[in-house]
Amino acid sequence: MSANRLLAPGTWRHGPPLAAAVWLAYLVSAALRLPEPVWAVTTVLIVMRPGAAATLVAGWQRVAGSVAGALCGLLGGVALHFGAPALPTTLAVVSALAFCGATSPTWRSAPIAAMIVLGAGELAGHSPVWAAVLRLAQVALGIAVAMAVSLATARITGPSMERSS
Repeated sequence: MSANRLLAPGTWRHGPPLAAAVWLAYLVSAALRLPEPVWAVTTVLIVMRPGAAATLVAGWQRVAGSVAGALCGLLGGVALHFGAPALPTTLAVVSALAFCGATSPTWRSAPIAAMIVLGAGELAGHSPVWAAVLRLAQVALGIAVAMAVSLATARITGPSMERSS
């Protein structure tokens, strides 16, 4: 990025609200004692846009993709429970969802959610189902924070300011 672009008017308008949303998502997630609060922060970084409408669209896509991925991950977990080999099963589920993610923004987060659910054995003390519930709660929290900050910092402007960047 050139120095001229960094100093251009309006360039820094989105930075402070995004930084505030990162902190807020982390603090709320930690206060709720959710394991790995970084997932709420990650969701803020993925979905927050300069405009509230674009944030809502990205948030909806993240929810839909995460739910689809968690469900596919749970189906893969059932296959693992019945003796399917772990690595080929995980790669089959994740690669199929990655293909879908390449064709539609709504599916973009699905392979990530599936991989998290399939790797839930690494999340100490949590079953794959509970890991999926926790992940979806953290995604929802991140979206709620991104929306709240976007709405709280929205400028009163015309619809042209609501495009995603």
